[in-house]
Amino acid sequence: MQKKIILYISSSIPVLILLYYLGHYLLLNETDPYWNDLDKILISNGIIDSSASLNSVTQKDSLKFRIIPIQERYDSLRSFYNQFQKFNPNPVPFEEVVDKPYPLIGSADLYFDFLKKLSKKKTSSSAYSQNKIILQGVSGSGKTTLIDRMSLLITGNENSILRLNCVEKLEVEYNKEFIGNYVNNRFVPGKFLELIEKCYENPNLNYVFILDDVDKVYPSPVFGAQIWNSLDREEDPIKIDGYSPVRLIPQNLYIISATHSEPGYTIEINAEIRRRLGSIFMLNADPSTFLLFIKTRIEKDSLSFTHIKRLVYFFKRANDHISNKFDAGFTLGNWSGLRKLIREDKFDDFVNEFVINITNFSSTQSITKDEFSDILFSIENNGIIPESSPILLLYNKAEELGIVGEIGGGLVLTLIPLAFGWFLIRKRKKKFENYSAHINSLSYKFKDGEVEYIEVIKGMQIIKHNLELDFAKNRIKNEDYILLLILFNNAISKIHQLEQSYDLRDQIDRKRDYFLLDGIIEQSEKNNLNDLLAQKKKDIHPEVYLELWERINNK
Repeated sequence: MQKKIILYISSSIPVLILLYYLGHYLLLNETDPYWNDLDKILISNGIIDSSASLNSVTQKDSLKFRIIPIQERYDSLRSFYNQFQKFNPNPVPFEEVVDKPYPLIGSADLYFDFLKKLSKKKTSSSAYSQNKIILQGVSGSGKTTLIDRMSLLITGNENSILRLNCVEKLEVEYNKEFIGNYVNNRFVPGKFLELIEKCYENPNLNYVFILDDVDKVYPSPVFGAQIWNSLDREEDPIKIDGYSPVRLIPQNLYIISATHSEPGYTIEINAEIRRRLGSIFMLNADPSTFLLFIKTRIEKDSLSFTHIKRLVYFFKRANDHISNKFDAGFTLGNWSGLRKLIREDKFDDFVNEFVINITNFSSTQSITKDEFSDILFSIENNGIIPESSPILLLYNKAEELGIVGEIGGGLVLTLIPLAFGWFLIRKRKKKFENYSAHINSLSYKFKDGEVEYIEVIKGMQIIKHNLELDFAKNRIKNEDYILLLILFNNAISKIHQLEQSYDLRDQIDRKRDYFLLDGIIEQSEKNNLNDLLAQKKKDIHPEVYLELWERINNK
């Protein structure tokens, strides 16, 4: 009998140990991996906490987490500058470009990625570079600084830069000022055409035309039909009655546009605009640039390692939360008012700046500091994510499914042994979620102008091929396959509809530009545009239909 008891106890010990660790695992909240990585990120970038146990990192971690500031790549940036100014007899010194009115701050990749995209060939077989780019960023992302510095890097001279700061509903006035107008039946070229003449007179020098806040105007009437077409087709010369020179868009002219990521912009940067003004270069809220800025203020603002860690953590996680719950356009950039609030005694104001930003940009969203309570909890509790234990996630899932309300909370506790089963189900659904996310991501990127029509169609075909392959090999359930096919076909349909919408917008813009040659659209001309829109009503996206109707009828 005694032997049986001993045997029973000894055989139970491994089970008890397993149950202990299982219970510990199920009840323990997770720690945010980014919080743990932040120590390595700060140390890799020269910010050391001498009182902490971790004050050095491995070479592998250093290579992974170190941010290379642009100052360390000035020699490479100077090579770009020398190439741009190869035939310029009198460029400003390189130091004036990078250090005035204050030194450049940011990762080297930011500046070189911008220059490479701007200099990218139109096609693999083309001898021509893009020379055009649209810089899109959130509030405080540093759009103006990047454009100003890179424009001077390209031209080597402030006098070779022309800027148009766009204001809503002034397209006709801008067309007269920058393209030209008729005075006493004689065409007088505007500032943009004069800049093109300078490009032809000085083919060895570079010039830049900046369109700031281009999303506030319709760019096609600003340029006029003929120049708008020439921007799309490099072989088409500019043809304007009374303008005698035969001019193509010159290769020593760079066009840099800036637009906002915030919701509620006036004009959508669609495929038609991107073909003429260049592809989009996204400038988002960047923790790396924010950290490099903080490094310059450590001594002046007496910033401790601990405080720097919570600043960077909150900056990243708050922007992640805003992007996921509200809109990526509501995020705050590293050059916003945040930079004035990095002192330790200003941390509450630092947090409130995110609250104020959402309130300012949204008429429907209103939040308080409590919106970020989970992030603040993590900061105060060494990176622990509140309510992240597996058992609590299981409880919340049961509540979401209505189990708690219908059967009672007590029964949920009996589901603990099924926790692993739930995790297995989630794992099986992962493939479904990945396909769904990929289809939606491509659709949104096309709508937001990040990819061209042909690219998104190719991407969709790859998704469909992989989906059919997974189904054939029983890697995905039949019902999931059917749902994904429905999602796929709906996405393809919307993409085709959007592409037709953009083509119609192009047609209407060309007609509208033609009607605006005399400075006014007559009622008969307006009726003509409305008729064209009505014919295509069933084929185009409802949002685009409403936008075009409002443009035609000046609503």
